[in-house]
Amino acid sequence: MELSLRDRLPRIGIFAAAVREEGALEAILALLHPQSFTAGTVIFDEGAEGHELYILHRGRVRINK
Repeated sequence: MELSLRDRLPRIGIFAAAVREEGALEAILALLHPQSFTAGTVIFDEGAEGHELYILHRGRVRINK
């Protein structure tokens, strides 16, 4: 059985301590915007200015340099 994002976030190191605060998990989940990408899609390029944080919830990603 696959875990939901609500169940998975507390297991991710950078979120583990934060989600222990009352209401924090709900606040973080409210900020997330799920996206899907088709195979072969370039999500970002090396050196590009970034304004996002991606959490891989399902599937695989390949990183090339």
